[in-house]
Parts: sequence; C-alpha cells; structure tokens
Amino acid sequence: MLRVRPARALRRELRSQREGDQGKDNEPTRMNVVGVENLCEAIHRCATLDPARVNDTFNVGANKFETMGEHFQTVLDRASHGKHVVGLPVQPVIWTLKLLELLHLSPIYK
Repeated sequence: MLRVRPARALRRELRSQREGDQGKDNEPTRMNVVGVENLCEAIHRCATLDPARVNDTFNVGANKFETMGEHFQTVLDRASHGKHVVGLPVQPVIWTLKLLELLHLSPIYK
C-alpha cells in the first residue's frame, strides 16, 4: 500500500521514532520509501497505457521495508564515503525544526 504523507506526518514521526524505537509488535518500525520520479512514472503509465493492461494493483515502492536509519545508511553506503548514520536525541531535533520553521528556513515543507 502506498502512503504519501504531508510534512506534519513527518514531524509526528520525528517525534515518535528514533533509531531502534519499537513498533506495536516490539520490532523496529520499518517503512517503504518511494522515489518521487518512480511515483510520477507509475502515475503517468497508468494514465497513458492501455486500460486493460494497467487496471491492476502495483507495488511502486521497494521490495524491502527498512527503518529510516537503514534508508539513510543505504544512501551513505552508495556515496562510498565510509560515513555512518548517527542518532540524535528527538527533543532537541524537534526544537531545532520548530525554530527553523519560525525563521522560514525549515527543511520540511508544509
């Protein structure tokens, strides 16, 4: 199932999740991240290809669900710089994001 979430959902997630946080079943919360270009391509194909061919259910996301830390680590690994994800305390990050939003410098779009 594809979920596209607004910035407020991302902010809630930042508040509620840290690397290693547990989900409902005591497992780390895992997500399926979808690239914008991939999503746009899927929508375009569904709108332009033969209806008999595209009248189906598609998985546009990745085959494997990972935690946010694992997703970020994948990007760092592909960059081949030898860097690693470093977890930060949630509250200071939230305060910083709120301050940046007040200054209209927020990295999270509304």
